[in-house]
Amino acid sequence: MFTGRNGNRSYNYKVLGSPTTKLDKCIFGALLSAIIMVLLVGPLWFFSDIGGFVAPNPVQSARLELDFIIEKKLLDFEDENKKYEKNSNDGE
Repeated sequence: MFTGRNGNRSYNYKVLGSPTTKLDKCIFGALLSAIIMVLLVGPLWFFSDIGGFVAPNPVQSARLELDFIIEKKLLDFEDENKKYEKNSNDGE
């Protein structure tokens, strides 16, 4: 309790139960509410047709082709593995 009271200056400046000033009400009420509303509504407005920043999409159709070219077969790998085993046995 002692550490919390010394760490928060607002405990010393404002007596509990005393009326809040209009500036504090404005800052913590209206201003913060406005900031939260802008953060929530701003992207919706910005990316909607109302904002005017979004243009119609001129793309009518699209096509994508994808080819996989595999030059090494599985059997080639097994043959190379056998060559490696044969060469390692020759060295012994």
